[in-house]
Amino acid sequence: VQGEVMDKDFGLRQIATRTLNCYAAAVAEATLQPAVAPKALWRQIMEQLASDSCDYYREMVYSTSGFKDFFALCTPVREIGEMKLGSRPSSRTKSGGLTKLRAIPWVFGWTQIRFHLPVWLGVGKALGCILDSKDERLKEALLEMYQTWPFFRSTISLIEMVLAKADSTVSMWYVENLVPVHYAALASKLHNELDRTTNCVKTVTKHKWLLEADKEVMATIAHRMPYTDPLNIMQVEILKKLRGGFRDAELQGTLYSTIQGIAAGMQNTG
Repeated sequence: VQGEVMDKDFGLRQIATRTLNCYAAAVAEATLQPAVAPKALWRQIMEQLASDSCDYYREMVYSTSGFKDFFALCTPVREIGEMKLGSRPSSRTKSGGLTKLRAIPWVFGWTQIRFHLPVWLGVGKALGCILDSKDERLKEALLEMYQTWPFFRSTISLIEMVLAKADSTVSMWYVENLVPVHYAALASKLHNELDRTTNCVKTVTKHKWLLEADKEVMATIAHRMPYTDPLNIMQVEILKKLRGGFRDAELQGTLYSTIQGIAAGMQNTG
């Protein structure tokens, strides 16, 4: 536990007590009801999912022409780097592209535009390879893994939670206002991949909508979004002004406020 999570989970006595209760209950449950040992086929499927998702992620991020510039244009990552949020600079070196960018600004940038790409990119591709295959044995095993294997279920549930926070309308607003039109094909491909990932996760979980089985979490997300949406709209307009050459200290301060507000609303900052 580190960073902002310390304040979030232990900042108030009542919240700290609830957090410790959750930890104690989880340990007791795992001790009294040990998880089932994964079957050999489940391990095989996990290895396939890991390989397929990693390969697709690397192909999109490192081998797609213009991806680095697209990321810099559609997210406030450059402006985040100027905020000096942590003890280290956002990039390890001044050159080197995405390979030298630290993990926090990479995740933080995508989170700001409500796209959360590092969380789900490759997941839809990997799940789709099994769900679209003709091997019914693998498809049945994949569904069984979600129902029976706590490790796999928790992994899919975390991805589902972040997908529920994604908003294609908001992220496309950034693209349409901040990114040159020749990046439209890349933006469309990434958003189609988000849709595919969402559909694959719903198929595996057998949910009609994201977080169908966790209505409390869905309600908290839905409650925060009306407050976060205006911040995204403001942020886009401010970025347009600042990148257009307009310099104003008050406007810069307002941009930083929108960054902090959106991060608080998302609660997945990197």
